[in-house]
Amino acid sequence: MISFVIGTIFLSWGVGQQRKQSAENPQYASIDGEPVTGTEYEETRARIIERYKNKYKDFDESMIPDLHKRAVEEVVKRKLLFAEAKKKGIQISNKELIQVTRLSFPDDNAYQQARKTWPGRYWKWREQEIRDELLIARMEAIITDGAEPTNNEIKEYFNKWYQRADVSHILIDPASYVSEEKAKTHYKDFKEDFKKPGPIRARHILIGVRQDASAQDDQQAKAKADSLLQQLKGGADFAELASKNSNDASAARGGDLGTFTQGMMVPEFEKASFALEVGQTSEVVKTMFGYHIIKCEWKGEAIQQAYFEVREKIRETLGQEDDALGSASTAAKRIAKEIKAGTQTFSEAVARYSDAKGSKKNQGRLGIIPRGFLPPQEIGTETKKKGTDTYFAMLQEEVAFGRMIAPQFSEGCFSLKEGKVSLPIKTPFGFHIIKVDRFLSADEKRYEKEKDEIQEMATSQKKNLFLGEWYKCLKKKAKVRIGEGFSS
Repeated sequence: MISFVIGTIFLSWGVGQQRKQSAENPQYASIDGEPVTGTEYEETRARIIERYKNKYKDFDESMIPDLHKRAVEEVVKRKLLFAEAKKKGIQISNKELIQVTRLSFPDDNAYQQARKTWPGRYWKWREQEIRDELLIARMEAIITDGAEPTNNEIKEYFNKWYQRADVSHILIDPASYVSEEKAKTHYKDFKEDFKKPGPIRARHILIGVRQDASAQDDQQAKAKADSLLQQLKGGADFAELASKNSNDASAARGGDLGTFTQGMMVPEFEKASFALEVGQTSEVVKTMFGYHIIKCEWKGEAIQQAYFEVREKIRETLGQEDDALGSASTAAKRIAKEIKAGTQTFSEAVARYSDAKGSKKNQGRLGIIPRGFLPPQEIGTETKKKGTDTYFAMLQEEVAFGRMIAPQFSEGCFSLKEGKVSLPIKTPFGFHIIKVDRFLSADEKRYEKEKDEIQEMATSQKKNLFLGEWYKCLKKKAKVRIGEGFSS
């Protein structure tokens, strides 16, 4: 719960401040005659998006079905939870509030420093936000008390969501309906947007720790890095501290790494170093090598990217515009109709039209995929780097977000009959025409290997059912009206 509170705070703060002037729109929903405002809707929508961003690496808003409706429903649900908490006299003590707030900072010194420097009105908002989240968590815990699934219910969950299908598909990517002329015009009009950071020069201090180190060794390394950071904040010389303490060969040069560009360092280090201004020192950064403190010494000018470097990115962006989406949708419908009419076979259509580079090599076949989640050991950075030559990287490029099969694809696939071909189904990847060769029961080996995770997800599902029933009941009592365009 704490991580959720902290993970959404800053985004919500920004939304609330930016939309304050245009928020009074009562058309979203009303509870006992009191309208849901635009601010409440936008803040809640931002929370939902942030949750997905934290959960899925390659996130796209279109992967959230009915985002607008869900945001309105969640606002209403939160308001009802607050009202029930008030009726029951549930409160969050100041002591508990301070304890949770402190946990969002690396240490007490950082917390105290923020207390001194951040504006009072921000702290007032932030503490109220945290208090609200804790209150909601407590109410949900009360409502879902006793919602632990039985062994049979866990197995039922597994049998449903880990069911498998041997599936093929044709992918029609809207980006392929963006003309070269339009893409080049976009590049010329927004050329300044296609610059990447230039080279930088930086120093670092590394407190090395092995990836398989014990928790105690890891904590000791982190504590030493934190101590060095405090010394730097107190005015200590970076080069001198690096020479005496860094576990890297650069220690002999005062931690100087020389000049480097993007793509040369591990991701965590790169992200932190390129975010620094000249002369600025980072917080402690964890990588596979240990704990780093980074200081930016120099920054070169941003580098203009050539059209060929950003062409695909531009086409992908423009592919989300109505004209490209409309053209892709029309083409997908026509292709599906031709397959059903028998004027071309599924395999022929794959060869002629599919934009899925990986599966196209095998007549559109994705292979055997689960209904919900891919096995955790199959997804990793190594597979991603190899592109479509690697099976699980192919799935992530065509139908999956990390471990999760795109919900729209999964729903369309598992509602088909064996041997049948679907109508076009839209996902963030484009429009899919799906063919299922056969269905298979869940792989029992996964049940044993992933039992804890399966139990956790089955528990979450049961709690959501409890909350759903409670919400449905209270919604009727509270005379909730959902605005036109948002009701289901």
